[in-house]
Amino acid sequence: MDTKKRDSMIKIFKFGVWAGGMGFILALFSVVFFLVDGRGIGLTDLFNVGITLFAFVYFRQGLRKLRDQKE
Repeated sequence: MDTKKRDSMIKIFKFGVWAGGMGFILALFSVVFFLVDGRGIGLTDLFNVGITLFAFVYFRQGLRKLRDQKE
């Protein structure tokens, strides 16, 4: 893989890690808020927590693989 393509993929994966992490934190805060407030949580809230955690882990592993590749 050429350097330019690798660098652009690293930027995309860095953004994916950031977005997945921030989404997970916000989804977790909303679930905790709903539970504390007494409203209860729905299936969509739990799905949001799971999918953002999956995105964070997926992009983090991809970024790790990209950084470990030899030039």
